[in-house]
Amino acid sequence: MALVGVTPQKHTTTRSWAGSSPDRHTASRPLRVLIPLIQADIQHGKDAADRAGMPHYISAGEKLLEAKAQLQHGEFLPWVKRHFNVSRKQSAIWMSLAAKSNPQVTFASLSDFKRQTGAPTYNKGPAWHDPVKQIVNRVDTETLNLRREELRRAEEREAQRRQAPAREASDDVATDG
Repeated sequence: MALVGVTPQKHTTTRSWAGSSPDRHTASRPLRVLIPLIQADIQHGKDAADRAGMPHYISAGEKLLEAKAQLQHGEFLPWVKRHFNVSRKQSAIWMSLAAKSNPQVTFASLSDFKRQTGAPTYNKGPAWHDPVKQIVNRVDTETLNLRREELRRAEEREAQRRQAPAREASDDVATDG
């Protein structure tokens, strides 16, 4: 890959990592050139690792699906967290990958799978959960608003009580005068 506007220079870096000092390395490319090159190398490494891990992700997902079938409702996610320390989302992605893996359809990487399938597709709960949550949130909001209104009224009454003696004192002064 040729960079436009950059003239090739002789690369004379000494590769001695342990105990190396800055004066032992002669940099031939400016940092602005090295940054995108390093970023590309890192990304290529991540992509290669992702591709290499695909058979393992599928296998883990198949085993997670098998384990899930043996556990009672509500036991699976704590079991996964306890034994493997992976998130709900990650385990759902692996199980979804295993469930959707097909010899005719292959994914280049886990990122490719997520992009093409919209993973994760973990079970969010029964269909009635969302409407019930909305009702509970609405009731909680209405209750909170009522509490705020009660507090506002109580503060107004307290303010009137504090002003009442001051008004009586000013009325007494006005009638005495």
